[in-house]
This record gives sequence, C-alpha cells and structure tokens, in this order.
Amino acid sequence: MSKKNFQYIKRFWKFFSKRRKKQFFFAIFLMFSSSLADLISLSTALPFFYITISNKEGLRDNQVLRFIYDFFNLNNSNQLVILTSFFFASTVILSLFIKILNIKYSQKLSAYLVNDLSSKAYFNVLSQSYEFHIRTNSSDLIARIVNFSDKTGIVFNQTLYFLSSIVTSIGLFSAFLIVNWKIAFFSISFICFIYFFLIYFLKGRVSKISKLVSEITTYTFKNIQEGIGSIREVILGDLQNVYVDAYRKPNLNLRYSRNRLEFWKIIPKFGIEAFLLLGVTIFTLIFSLYIQNPNPNLIIPVLGFIALGFQRLLPNLQQIYFSWLTITGDKEVVNRFLDLVELEPNVINKKYKKNIFNKSADINIENLYFRYLNSEKEVIRNLKLQIKSKEKVAFIGKSGCGKSTLLDLIMGLLKPSIGRILVNGIDINKRNMINQWRSSIAHVPQNIFLTDTSIIENIALGITKSEIDYDKVKRVCETAQIQEFIESTEFGYETIIGERGISLSGGQRQRIGIARALYKASSILILDEATSALDNLTEKKVIEAIFSTSKDLTVILVAHRLSTVKYCDKVIRISEGKIEESYKP
Repeated sequence: MSKKNFQYIKRFWKFFSKRRKKQFFFAIFLMFSSSLADLISLSTALPFFYITISNKEGLRDNQVLRFIYDFFNLNNSNQLVILTSFFFASTVILSLFIKILNIKYSQKLSAYLVNDLSSKAYFNVLSQSYEFHIRTNSSDLIARIVNFSDKTGIVFNQTLYFLSSIVTSIGLFSAFLIVNWKIAFFSISFICFIYFFLIYFLKGRVSKISKLVSEITTYTFKNIQEGIGSIREVILGDLQNVYVDAYRKPNLNLRYSRNRLEFWKIIPKFGIEAFLLLGVTIFTLIFSLYIQNPNPNLIIPVLGFIALGFQRLLPNLQQIYFSWLTITGDKEVVNRFLDLVELEPNVINKKYKKNIFNKSADINIENLYFRYLNSEKEVIRNLKLQIKSKEKVAFIGKSGCGKSTLLDLIMGLLKPSIGRILVNGIDINKRNMINQWRSSIAHVPQNIFLTDTSIIENIALGITKSEIDYDKVKRVCETAQIQEFIESTEFGYETIIGERGISLSGGQRQRIGIARALYKASSILILDEATSALDNLTEKKVIEAIFSTSKDLTVILVAHRLSTVKYCDKVIRISEGKIEESYKP
C-alpha cells in the first residue's frame, strides 16, 4: 500500500491540540483493547467446544481441566461445562461492549476533530486578503469547507478502523497457526491473495476517481450556486433546462464513480464467502470419504474454533480493504480540504486599547500604482492625493476608470503595487496598523449584503441582539430615510427580510446599508455609489441628512450623478487610473 495514502495523517497531526492528541491516543488504546478482547473471546472458544462435545467422564484426565476442577472446587463435569460457558459468554459480551465503546468514541473524536479543522479552515478563508477572494471561486471554498470536511471525517474514522482491523487480524492469524497451521496458512493466504490482487488492480483506478470526484463536486456546487443566485434571469429567460443539463451529466459521472467505488468495496466479501463455503464442503466430503473412524472429540472443537475464527477474521480483512478504498478514493478531497486548514491567515486579529485613527485621519496618497495579480494593466497610475480629516470628497469618472479600486486601496483591502497610503503620517499597510485603520471605516457598497434575519439585526450586523442600542438604531434609520418604511411593516424592526434582502427594493436595501454604516460610528464613511438605486429626491434627503449629522466624519463617495457631489468640499475626476482634475463644486 502506498505511503502517500496516509500522508494526510502528518498534516492532521500538526493541528491537533494537546487535548485532541490525548483523545487520539485513548482511541488507539481502545482500538488495541477491542482487538485483545476479540482474541480472548476466541481463545475461550476452543476449551468451550472441547468440554461441551467431549466425553464428560474423561475430562479429569486432562491436566489443565483437572487444575480448573481443583482451583474452583468443582464436584462434577456439569459444573465445569457451566463455568466454561460462563467464561465464554462473558468474554463475548466484554468484547462486544469494548467494540461498541471503541466505535462510539472514534465517531465522537472524529466529530470534534472535523469541527476543529473545518472551523480553522473557515477562519483561514475569511482571514485571507480581498485579492485572494477576487481570484478564488466561492463555490470551490464552500464545497471544500462543507462537503470535503465531511469526507475528511469519514476518512479519519476509516483510518482508525484500518489500524484496528490490522491488529485484530494479526492476532487471529496467530491463533489459527497455533491450533492448525496448515488450514490457517492456506486459507488465509488464499484470502489475502484476493484482497492484495484487488488492491493492486484498483490502485490507479481509485486514484483517478478520487481526482474526478473532487473536481465534479466543486463544479456541481458552482452550478447550483449560480443557478439559484441568478433565479430572476433563470425564470425570465426560461433557463431551467440550461442549468439542469449542465448539472445532470457531471452529477451522473459523480454518482457513477462513487457507485463503482461502493461496488468494489462490497464485492470481495461475497466472493470470499462463496469460496470458503465451497472449501468447507470439499473438506467435509474428503473427511467423510477418506478418514476412517475419526475422533469427533478432537476434530469438531477444532473445526468449531476455525469456523468462529473465520467469522471474526473475514469482517476485519474486509474492513482493511474497505478502509483502504475509502482512504484512497477520498485522498484528493481530503488534501484539498487540508490545503485550506494550512492557509496562513492574512488578517491579524490583534486587540488594541485605543484606535489612533478615531479622532482624526489625514489621508496622504504618494505615487500610487496598482495592478491586479496576473495582469499587466495598471489600474491606478502615479496617483497623488490628500484628503484632510473631516473633509467631504467625491470621486467621479467613467465606469472602469479605477474609482472603486482606489477606494479598495484606501480601505486597505488591496495593497499598492508601488507607493504608499499614509494616514496621520503612518503607513496603513503595516501589519500592526491595518486592522486599526479598517475598523475606523464604515463602507456602503452599491450592492448591499443582507442576511436572512430581522431588519435590526442587519443594521447592527455582528452585534448580539441583547446588546443592540435600539435608540441609536432609530436615529441612524431616520438619517438614512428608512424609518418610515420600517414602521409601516407589520413587525417593524423585527421584520425578516429574506435571503440577500430579497423582499426589499434596491433603494430600501441601500438605505439599510447606509443605516448600518452610520450605526458603526466610524470616523471614515465611504459610499461607493451607495445611493444609485434611490430616486433624486430621496437621494438628496439622505445625503443632506448624512452631511448635516456627520460633520465630524471624513466622507469619501463615488457617484455618477453630479447632483450628489454638490455638498462635497472637493470633487476629483479620475480617468484611466489618474487624477484628471480636482475642483470645488
């Protein structure tokens, strides 16, 4: 078996906490205990068969049995039979109990482990740079965090079962060799040959299926997310069959590939059982035809022991094979999930007593250049700009001229290719400064993200409901001109707005976004076409209210309507990534 199939264990181990490591070693202990209990229960089977089948009068002639008679002060053979039966039944029950405990504990450990790893993967993804998310498809990330993490848990469980079954199989094989090495050697060699042949035959095929399953799973997540996400276009354009057809064939390949794996996992069990049944039939035939006057007291206990042993051995060999196929079949999925777990967080969650940018923030942009990764085009070119604290500045220009990119650079979402952005003389892109700077900014994009919760929870996003300041929420809603609408709804601020605010109009969503930004009470307010869905009158009221109630804020806005910028101190026209002109409105 290839070591590569189990390399992920080393990757796992790096992220085990001390507690998880202790739990893992306890799981190993339970695994060995379960194997030992199996061997003990099997070892009591031979004397049990011998005593129950043999001539009761001759039992005292056996030295071991005579010792048992004397040690337990037994008076007759019936008491010996009862005692032996009790020991045999006790070991079987003990073995069952330990096995159940082992499985339950392994499942519990797997659940905790996958929760730890998937939480870390999710945190790492959320802590990556904005540019990482621009380059990476969200469907791929969702598939890896949700679906691939589940597969990782299954693989971890199968690894424990794999190890446990190997230990148990070695013990059972040793017991067979002691009782009758010829039958044991030839029978087990035949069984192992079948399994090793299948493993060798399937090795390359299973690896290919592993990669195929990983790719198709990501694709199907992407297809479903895009289909549901564009439901208006799907309904209006009658595109249901387009998306379903794009989903059906890859999904069939996925199901077929997984079914092939399941077929290969199960089929050896039935084949080997059939061969063993034929073997027992042939052995019985030979035994009855060619062996004269056999001694059943010697042969039947051995046959009973071997039959019971194979009844224990076959499931363990099948489990080894099953686990190997599962581990190999999901190897690619596990590795892609662990890639997220191993991502280095880009965001530093550093606590600080006081934000140095809260009171004032003079922004100075020096010789700024920016281009996206794997692109030769410079989106921002040699841009120089000063924005004083509490100043109201508007960026205008044609679509694609670099306005939104410039905002992303100012907010610290993107890093300059060349040049610096200084706030109060401090470079914001230093790792110990960037979080403070970002936390001092309230941003309202053109497309507002809303959660499927109440209006008040969307406005005070990220704050526990019991800690929300209701009076403050009402004040910012009045400024955002959304108060009247909220009070007209049946449940007011507790109204559930649906996924992505689907029950609201575009203008209502934007005003809730503005209220959210004002509730944050940051020193910098950035509006990126945040009023584009409002009518002229409502937009005028919103802008006037923001400027009149937020005199201590630095406001930077992007707008296409010139009527929006007349309240600003400065208007900057951007063209092809450079400042074309700057003037007072």
